[in-house]
Amino acid sequence: MWQGAHMGQLRMLTGKLFLSAYHGTHVMKTLSQTDLSSCVTGDVRSSIGEAIFKKEVWYPEENPSPLPAERNIEDLSYERLKELVLRYIGK
Repeated sequence: MWQGAHMGQLRMLTGKLFLSAYHGTHVMKTLSQTDLSSCVTGDVRSSIGEAIFKKEVWYPEENPSPLPAERNIEDLSYERLKELVLRYIGK
């Protein structure tokens, strides 16, 4: 799962599709011979959702996300890191 999240983050930061060594030679060959920008030209989520669930699927206009993390780069002491971990796990 981490690989997908990592590759998604790289794509978000660069706007480019990333592939790893785990994508086999057949996938790499197919993708290198395909103009990916012309494969999907619009939002196909509704069509895919309807095909999977056999009914109309609704997607929100916005994708809510958590608030930004509180970070103080200057204070990365053991005590500060321990405090953050304990806060994260709710203790």
